[in-house]
Amino acid sequence: MDKIIVNGNKSKRLYELAKKLLDLSIKQIKCIINFNKEISIKIIVITRKKFIKSLDENFNNYAIMFMEDGNIYINQDSFKNFDLEFCKILHHEIIHAILYNINKNIDLWLSEGLATLLARNIVKDKANKINIIPLNKLKKYFKFNIDYYYSAMLYIKYLYVTQKEILKELILSNMDVKITKKELVSFLLTNNI
Repeated sequence: MDKIIVNGNKSKRLYELAKKLLDLSIKQIKCIINFNKEISIKIIVITRKKFIKSLDENFNNYAIMFMEDGNIYINQDSFKNFDLEFCKILHHEIIHAILYNINKNIDLWLSEGLATLLARNIVKDKANKINIIPLNKLKKYFKFNIDYYYSAMLYIKYLYVTQKEILKELILSNMDVKITKKELVSFLLTNNI
């Protein structure tokens, strides 16, 4: 049975929300790849000082973060109530944690693209000014901005529609895939995305 553990402040309400988001996220990912692995996620609520100390300086404004140790950390000062934005970010981070449970070495662009797509973290009107990053550059790109997230999400959409088996393989085994920016743009225009 899948489980979620919450340590720290406001743990009962947070646990209930996280459990619902875990169940939703597992259903979403199973639409892409069927897996039978038991998922275990730990959410740790910590003080702002500890939270910032544990992060790279590029992430100081974050409230919730999935970390390389497989845990999700939440800055206890970042939420007064569980508003929509908090829920979307938590959903996004839970997706990262599930993907980590499936493949600890999943490519970052792939994890970000799936989490962004499934948690619906990008507002459509912001997407009009996006610079699509070529996939070969996206794999080495470490500026977490709207271009990065939206580009990764578009490549996931492309793979889901045109090469679902390759998307499954990517999630499981980190194989390499080559998609040109021209192929992606053609797909987006043809499918009115």
